[in-house]
Amino acid sequence: MRLRGVHLPGAALAKPANNLPRRRAPTPFAVTQIREVFGLNSADRAELEELGWNERFASAFDALDDEDLQPGRLAADYGTKFLVQLAGRAPMARLGSALREARLVTVGDWVAVHDTPGATEIRAVLPRQSAIRREAPGRETAAQVIAANVDLVFIATSADTDFNVRRIRDRPDQGGSQQPRPI
Repeated sequence: MRLRGVHLPGAALAKPANNLPRRRAPTPFAVTQIREVFGLNSADRAELEELGWNERFASAFDALDDEDLQPGRLAADYGTKFLVQLAGRAPMARLGSALREARLVTVGDWVAVHDTPGATEIRAVLPRQSAIRREAPGRETAAQVIAANVDLVFIATSADTDFNVRRIRDRPDQGGSQQPRPI
């Protein structure tokens, strides 16, 4: 067998000469370390209004009537931990015991958070303004919410030989009282 003009015997390709274990290729999108993320703007401070906070969310939050809670927006879901954007910082949070079993949160939700130096806990989910849903995978008949409180939806599909108009037509359902506008 010849490789770039150099002759290599077949046995040399079968087993590495140094007998070291092979390194695994890095898994794409693998989360190896989860950490707190600072704010969105150049001053390292994200204001709630920049994240979509409005009077509707403010009145729902005020109805909770708990001085220990502060509002935040769910920015990422890592399974058992969630990145919550608060005013000025983005700590990792866990679901409170009342929400843990129901698992009713999704990225984009506005939540009420109890934030202490040792832990951040999501205690309540505010009513959604809009939601993007899809049919749940598997045999379930329920809809799965994949994003909440979305204003605009960009729909993209491949334009190569795998182009399928049905993918655009059957886009996820954007349900809710105020539907996001598809672009």
